[in-house]
Amino acid sequence: MKIIAACLSFIICLTSQIVCADDFTQRNFGISFSNINRLNIRKALNDTTMLYAGFGISHSEQNSATTSSTLNFSGTSNRTIYTGAVGARKYINYDKLSNFINLEVGRIISKYDNTTNSSSAGSSTYEYQAQMNTANITYGIEYYISSDISIESAAGIGVNWSEQLYPDNSYYSDKSVVFPLVNIALTYYW
Repeated sequence: MKIIAACLSFIICLTSQIVCADDFTQRNFGISFSNINRLNIRKALNDTTMLYAGFGISHSEQNSATTSSTLNFSGTSNRTIYTGAVGARKYINYDKLSNFINLEVGRIISKYDNTTNSSSAGSSTYEYQAQMNTANITYGIEYYISSDISIESAAGIGVNWSEQLYPDNSYYSDKSVVFPLVNIALTYYW
């Protein structure tokens, strides 16, 4: 996250030398890349209101192994996360350096696939998934580094509620508040 912030700061410093404030134009559509793993499509309704929808996917794999004179054990755990969100943005001011408030709702589905091999217990595979609903509000600043590219940062608070169904048919639910909720994005407008 620090590397991304440093890179974005470098881009702002580099391009702010050649960008004029008169180069600011109306943004109708936009495509945004945020927090490394989410793509948003944006549509301006007017100068102060924007709607957006986004999706993302990420995958991770973890391997483990233990070997001793009496036991050999290995395991693989795969996790795939699918995210989707819709939201609305209200600009407080709409200029080269703009302030805004976002309201967003989303859904996150995490799928787990685990495999274990043991010399004493044999091999086993199990799958399960977790589903999370999110709602959040953030306040942010968007800086236009050129007439069609902006960089933004936002922080706020979110509420999550999740449900998980495990392989043994046990059920788990959870509610939580996330603070601070942070977002960084790079957007191309046309």
